[in-house]
Amino acid sequence: MMTLQKFAAAGLLLAGGAAVFRATAKEAILPHIDDSLEQEFIGLSGQYRPLLSIEDLFGISVDYRNDVPAIGFRWYQLFPPQDRSGVAEYQDYLGTLIAGEDREKKQYFKLSFAPKAVAARDFEDVFIAGHPWKDGVADVSKLTIERWSLSYPDGALIARRPKSSLGLRQAQPYQRCSVSIVGGTFTPIDELPPIHEDRSLLYSEAEFASMTAMAVDPDGRYLLVTLSEGTLHRIDLSDTTQIEVVGSVTSSPGLHSCQDLSFAEHALYGRICVASRGVLGDPALDGAGMRGDQARSVFVDTENDGTFENVLEIPDGSWKTSEVRDKSNWIDGFRVNVDAIFN
Repeated sequence: MMTLQKFAAAGLLLAGGAAVFRATAKEAILPHIDDSLEQEFIGLSGQYRPLLSIEDLFGISVDYRNDVPAIGFRWYQLFPPQDRSGVAEYQDYLGTLIAGEDREKKQYFKLSFAPKAVAARDFEDVFIAGHPWKDGVADVSKLTIERWSLSYPDGALIARRPKSSLGLRQAQPYQRCSVSIVGGTFTPIDELPPIHEDRSLLYSEAEFASMTAMAVDPDGRYLLVTLSEGTLHRIDLSDTTQIEVVGSVTSSPGLHSCQDLSFAEHALYGRICVASRGVLGDPALDGAGMRGDQARSVFVDTENDGTFENVLEIPDGSWKTSEVRDKSNWIDGFRVNVDAIFN
């Protein structure tokens, strides 16, 4: 077995119901939606945001706006020069690579809401949240969340993360993400037929309309969501009526104007979730924009049993020198730094 370092996975959100339906090809599996909507959606957005990636060699990005009821997915595969980190494992696994030949596949899906956030646990488990769309306007007083199960055709290269079979209050051992080829024989992404999705309605109420950030437990047990008033909520995915407040800005300054929740497996603290005024990315690194050296609240679940028993408060100006941020302590970042096994 070979190991690649760097799996990127974005955060996620809430829950509530359980209505499941199969989207038809006409309604949702739309490699090309009508020209007017595509121009409005793609033309005015123009930027795909990273959702998942392995060593920046293959992954998924998404394009959406909060005032258009549609979303675009872009699956990509890169065939870089051989001096790139991680390329040897990649080449050994696929068998043949053509250096410099990049492939991509785009599909656009209609929604019943204007998306506000997208998150994923792995290549098959995706969550999309937004405000319901009615009469050409997004109703910002409510929030809808759907969970999509993506189905890939034979030949697709995907990454899966094991789902815990344990309850929320039981300790879960760390497990790597695994990479595999559906059906066993690789086919470049742009040569594959459409990728299909099953949608489940998880939530459609007003309580979380002011959502500012979201994250999914990497083991699939619960969802976290922050609201504009500075509270952090956990929703049990085995029983979505079980919702509890696990943090508040009054005791955790990192929840003030929180824009990012990032899970990690840490050598010193075990499973952690970092709340910050940041942007999507690796919270152990210092990116552009608001992340910098601002305050963070680090929620600690040492035993990974789903209960945060401690919160580390890192004040403004202290993040860059903190032992939490020290990259040498990061075992698994679930966004940018996750171990993956090619099998």
